[in-house]
Amino acid sequence: PDSKDHGRIHFHDIGDYLSREEKLSIISDFESIKGLEEKVGWQEIIPNKHYDWINQRDQSFENYISLGDKTDKNSNVIFDNYSRGIETGRDAWCYNFSKENLMYNMKLMIDHFNSEIEGFTRKKLSNPVLRAEDFVSYDATKISWTSSLLPKIERLVKATFNQDCITLSTYRPYSKEWLYYDNMFNHRVGQMRNIFPNQNAYNKVITLSGIGSKNFSVFMVDKVPCLDMVEKSQCFPLKLYKEMDEIDQGLFSGQTLVGKYNTKDSITDKAFSFFKASYLDDESITKEDIFYYIYGLLHSEDYRERYADNLSKQLPRIPCVKKTSD
Repeated sequence: PDSKDHGRIHFHDIGDYLSREEKLSIISDFESIKGLEEKVGWQEIIPNKHYDWINQRDQSFENYISLGDKTDKNSNVIFDNYSRGIETGRDAWCYNFSKENLMYNMKLMIDHFNSEIEGFTRKKLSNPVLRAEDFVSYDATKISWTSSLLPKIERLVKATFNQDCITLSTYRPYSKEWLYYDNMFNHRVGQMRNIFPNQNAYNKVITLSGIGSKNFSVFMVDKVPCLDMVEKSQCFPLKLYKEMDEIDQGLFSGQTLVGKYNTKDSITDKAFSFFKASYLDDESITKEDIFYYIYGLLHSEDYRERYADNLSKQLPRIPCVKKTSD
């Protein structure tokens, strides 16, 4: 309390990717805090406005337009909507290279799920306060329970197998598997139904690693992506789908109808105007051009190296190049 300076942070980096023994050996060689100061000294850290201590992000990144923002609906962003990849919570049943094996596994799990509801219903007659989590079997060879599935036992929501739920998914980079695409047995679907509403919907998605990932990575896919296709994947689509009934169709006359869905560009009109204003030398630029430009930019080694610390902490922001040909 008598110190003249408060809140000073002193830091010394002993190195990355070291084992526990290697770290302790380095520290023991210093013998004391004073020994560390005499041998290598300290780096004094001044946190930035984001409270970054180390690996501080480049502030020029803030000058660019963001891909998306779900915390501030009024912010100027490029994409109207985006989503995490599919998190099934039960990949062993919901994914398979073989469509036949997928159907077999899902039918077995659904039968077991329904039998648990029947048993729970009978048991509740003698124990009205019984909770599903205290009743169900946790046999991992029959089912995998998640916080989204257990409440359906208590609500007595039985399941039926639906072959229309089977669709191709990009499970890992360059590796597609059949997916049982179903809101009940997929733990977290996110906004994916607005991107791939069913197995027949066509779309393209820029899928990139999410905030906090160890390495930044980006792929474009045309099938429903798994959450772990890249680490903590965030998916930015070319198109958005919205289911509509016949009464509503007149409200979307300026957009495209695909079956019972209305589709629109995912890139916002504000973002389109922003990019158009930056490239007055070319009036033919389309939203699809911008979509591919973003994908190309996210592969730029200069961009990824300069903004590596930003990309590990926030969604990408997209600068404009000097002219259309660039």
